[in-house]
Amino acid sequence: MKKFFSFVALFAILMFNNPLIFSKIPENTENNLEQSTIKKSQNINFLVDIPNTCHYGEAIPVIISLDDNAKYPENDSITELEIKIQIESPVQFRKSSISKKNFDCTYEDNNQILHIKLKKKRKIKLKSNKKNEVFSFELNSPKICENNKSKLNIEILNVNTKNWNIEKNVNNKILNFNEPNYYLKGLNNSCGSLDPGFKSNIFDYVLNVDHNTKEVVFNPIGMTGNENVEMNNKKVNITKKTSKFTIKVRDKKTNMKKIYKITINRLKNKPSKIEKIKKKS
Repeated sequence: MKKFFSFVALFAILMFNNPLIFSKIPENTENNLEQSTIKKSQNINFLVDIPNTCHYGEAIPVIISLDDNAKYPENDSITELEIKIQIESPVQFRKSSISKKNFDCTYEDNNQILHIKLKKKRKIKLKSNKKNEVFSFELNSPKICENNKSKLNIEILNVNTKNWNIEKNVNNKILNFNEPNYYLKGLNNSCGSLDPGFKSNIFDYVLNVDHNTKEVVFNPIGMTGNENVEMNNKKVNITKKTSKFTIKVRDKKTNMKKIYKITINRLKNKPSKIEKIKKKS
């Protein structure tokens, strides 16, 4: 009995001096566990953003991200990620646009396949209700394409996070190519004739004018109305033997441009018949 009472006394002393030994479980633990279970059961898709319409000769940005409407648990991150990106010729990867800070990148099949893998000990932090960009790169579009189309295929080979199940979905995207709106349909000039004759896809011209010409006025005509035509002035004062004139045509959406260049030559003054006779006499 003495041992029993001694044990009870010791127990009481411990409880009085160390109340945290038998502290209560936090009240919100059950809620946290329930929320975590719900979130783990949800699937989040990868999103692939590319322009609706691509233009020949321009860089095509491609962004791989996660759904920006999701509410991720705090301090969640992607810990493993492996992606295979395949493109059809004549589109090419713009290698200078690909960051290798977090990923190991290798090319296969004559540079038509890009294989990326998240480096060890690297993580991609996830933020709730924000665009979670995972990986981005650029493609070099061709100068011309036979059927105006090419295919982009992105396959998620492996992905893992702390708290979420993320679907390994496959994204097939068709790239549609259009000519940018940076051409002139026509070009009118007040005197002389262009050499060669005006065509939308010819950008260098020569314009010969009489010696007595004091000015030339140009009136460019846009191809579609979706371009900006830029000139210092429509009127060129002819004060020298040779003058230069440029017309910049810029696509409103892409800001790409073409420059039409015109060299204006003032011809030598031809003496009249009377002047020729005077010189001979």
